[in-house]
Amino acid sequence: MDLVAKRVLWNKISELRNQQNCGIILTTHSLDEADALCNRIGILKQGKLRAMGSSEYLKNKYGSSLRLSISTKQIETVQEYIQREYPKSKLLNQVRQSVIFELPQSGEDKLVLADLFEKMELHRASFEIDDYSVALESLYKAFFE
Repeated sequence: MDLVAKRVLWNKISELRNQQNCGIILTTHSLDEADALCNRIGILKQGKLRAMGSSEYLKNKYGSSLRLSISTKQIETVQEYIQREYPKSKLLNQVRQSVIFELPQSGEDKLVLADLFEKMELHRASFEIDDYSVALESLYKAFFE
């Protein structure tokens, strides 16, 4: 299916989903599609239901990392700081004034989001941070990578 047709179909499914007294069962191999369109997701493996819940629930339960994106004029300073504060962090991408890190979220590496946000706000001015965001990893990465 081409991208325009896919978008039209997604919009129609979203419109129907938002109506009262309407239930939709969607089967797909695309976890991105399930993430975008479904309130509850069931993961089947070898014909058996292995997990079920909201996208956020599944990402929290089975995911192992967070994605921290930062836009700043001081890329090198921010990279050094993040890698010092979170030694197991992994630099995923750097383009111009934006950098993306993967932060582990398993076992003793589980970090408290409030602490992360506090650190970002504390250094926002001194590191010239224009914007930052924290996101859960994708469903695909949580289950298949």
